[in-house]
Amino acid sequence: MGMLDGKSVIVTGAGRGIGRDFALAMAAEGASVVVNDPGVSETGTGHDAGLAQQVVDQMLGIVGLSKSIALDMARFNVRSNCISPFAWSRLIGTIPSDTPEQQARLAKMKAMETNKIAPLAVFLASDQAKDVSGQIFAVRANEIFLMSQSRPIRSVHRAQGWTPQTVASHAIPAMKAGFYPLHRSADVFSWDPI
Repeated sequence: MGMLDGKSVIVTGAGRGIGRDFALAMAAEGASVVVNDPGVSETGTGHDAGLAQQVVDQMLGIVGLSKSIALDMARFNVRSNCISPFAWSRLIGTIPSDTPEQQARLAKMKAMETNKIAPLAVFLASDQAKDVSGQIFAVRANEIFLMSQSRPIRSVHRAQGWTPQTVASHAIPAMKAGFYPLHRSADVFSWDPI
């Protein structure tokens, strides 16, 4: 018996890459999968329905639902979670690799396969995940992370309201200590993918 027996799912972008792996893994666990992929290029242009048809020939996926759906639809037992994938894809392949550092970074990314993400997606679509909703997960090779969510970390109040000048002179200086530095994932993770 599959973890998704009797379920119907829609997978967007299922013609290749992560979406294809999700669709195949969900079908392998018993789901009826609807494949949706217009077959556009990395820039969003063009159209090739053949990509989705190739996957449809093997089975039928899931719509990525936003956190607002998790909140708004909880009363109807609708769950929604996000998966932030770390994996090689054709879009990652468009990242410039002009320097030795960039080339080394991309070489590490090429080792991260899209099929490593599918087991989490299958679990989240199953009844075993009935109490998991509104969460953000990341998958990097054999690692699964629970990611932090946007929460207020600092606030500033001004009884008279704000002008662009008071934002510059009061609000931003008060909040600046809490600003997040701009990091790439390689700057945040102190270890290579496992």
